[in-house]
Amino acid sequence: MPVHTATFEKICSVNTIYFWTAPEATIKKMGRLLKPGGMLALGYEDIAQLKKRRLDTDVFRFYSHSDVETLVKNAGFSMDIRTRSIGFGPSVFHCTIAIK
Repeated sequence: MPVHTATFEKICSVNTIYFWTAPEATIKKMGRLLKPGGMLALGYEDIAQLKKRRLDTDVFRFYSHSDVETLVKNAGFSMDIRTRSIGFGPSVFHCTIAIK
């Protein structure tokens, strides 16, 4: 689907970052699609709980919230990068938000 630069005000991705072969490049593409001042939100599970599972590391990559913040910063987002975390029972979920 062809999409023009600076098309979206918000982009949200939940539980997909684990499968990106080039996460920084993918985040850069998302940034290109955002309008100035647009928001990127990336939701993902905590690295500690993911490592407890027997996941195929050939296709599944693990990231801490600081790893994701670094990826977002290196992809060109420099304004207001923050992560909010919430526990749900024994699980922890993170949402890293960045403004273009």
